[in-house]
Amino acid sequence: MTWKPSENGVYAFDVEIFDVENMYKNFLIGVSYLDREELNFTNIVEDTSLVDWEDGTGSRSVSFDWNGQHFNIDAKVEGDWFDSSVADDLNRIIISQDTGKQLYFTSDGYQEGIVFYCDKEWANDFEKDTGLKLEEFNQ
Repeated sequence: MTWKPSENGVYAFDVEIFDVENMYKNFLIGVSYLDREELNFTNIVEDTSLVDWEDGTGSRSVSFDWNGQHFNIDAKVEGDWFDSSVADDLNRIIISQDTGKQLYFTSDGYQEGIVFYCDKEWANDFEKDTGLKLEEFNQ
């Protein structure tokens, strides 16, 4: 069961994660497929050494290289649920690189996270055309 995201301009994932040990590594891979040229994250490593798997608690991190820099994002362990602060932190990193684009998020109303990588104009047009509200990130 090797997972490979599609390259169709949208990344969607269930926020109750199946592959718990690689949840943030897979998130970064999924986001990178939104624009493999601009979001070419490399050397992605997820550290779960501080996770208490029995209690579903602790902390973990994911690190990666991008645009000649090394980044690390910490996450709270919430069992098999995705910590949304990781998406916010990744978006802050992307915005700091001045690509003119950023991540925008929405949901299916249940537990599906939906991610786009675009500029503000595209996000505004998408909202007008679909009626779906896109979130930039939580500050």
